[in-house]
Amino acid sequence: MQHDEYRQSLADISASLDAAESLLAGLLDISRLDSGGLSPQIEAFPLDPLLQALGNEFRLLAEAKGLRFHAARTGLWVRSDAQLLRRVLQNFLANAVRYTPRGGVLLGCRRQGEQVRIEVWDTGLGIRERDQGVIFEEFRRLDRGGQGLGLGLAISDRIAKLLKHPIGLRSQFGRGSVFSLALPRAQAKAVTVPPIQVESVDAQGKRVLVMDNDAAVLAGMRELLRGWQCEVVAARNEQEVLAALAEARPALMLFDFHLDDGDTGLALRERLPVSAHDIPCVIITADHSEAVRNAVRDSGAWLLHKPLKPIALRALMTRLLD
Repeated sequence: MQHDEYRQSLADISASLDAAESLLAGLLDISRLDSGGLSPQIEAFPLDPLLQALGNEFRLLAEAKGLRFHAARTGLWVRSDAQLLRRVLQNFLANAVRYTPRGGVLLGCRRQGEQVRIEVWDTGLGIRERDQGVIFEEFRRLDRGGQGLGLGLAISDRIAKLLKHPIGLRSQFGRGSVFSLALPRAQAKAVTVPPIQVESVDAQGKRVLVMDNDAAVLAGMRELLRGWQCEVVAARNEQEVLAALAEARPALMLFDFHLDDGDTGLALRERLPVSAHDIPCVIITADHSEAVRNAVRDSGAWLLHKPLKPIALRALMTRLLD
């Protein structure tokens, strides 16, 4: 019982550190935007690869809540900064999934003369008319039961103004919301190399060994990887890792860094049989210290930080499983 209490306390501390990290990152982004530290790189590109990449990123999050999710296809081209545009749409989608208890989320676009309007629809809690003018201010979360920091929409608003892409909002309290962004159309090119590709993992049937001492995290990783057609083997401790290795050799290992009793995933990897040392290994941690970064680098493993972004994991897996 005492160990359970310690484990819950550690989980609470980890969640608090993750929240503090997200807060600092958000404040840094706002500072850079307010000081003119970001210069957009405007170019013409096809919109569909970006929308489908975002669809892949958020579909699993929505489905984990029992929500429907659809990213509509389009042949339209736009002029914008692809990375900054992605950031705005990520914030819209994150809020849509977070504040939609049932129903679904739709990502799509429509042509309006010489402009394209990208829209994120949800069937969520909606926003009262009196609150619609203030939700783009810092630390405005309203009282909707979410766990956000109230910075996402403030950052989106600043990026949209930097890009000169007006934000639109239509909402009916209790029925849902539509966040939109208007940007200029561009002429499609005959030969296209999209600046943002839909990341795909050639992982069908690939065996991936995932080790984490948190059962909830382990379950989430299992569902994520199964969605990419991986054969997933989950382990909660060293004994289960060794049993999995004895059964069959994985193509990839994903280890949490901080384990029980002061152990680490990196130390566990070093204790594995020599035959397993050449298996690609990704260490996942919320610890951004230089000591951890150097230790992972020196071990020959790869590093990803929490909160883990599916698109970052997908990109690294594509590289390692190629």
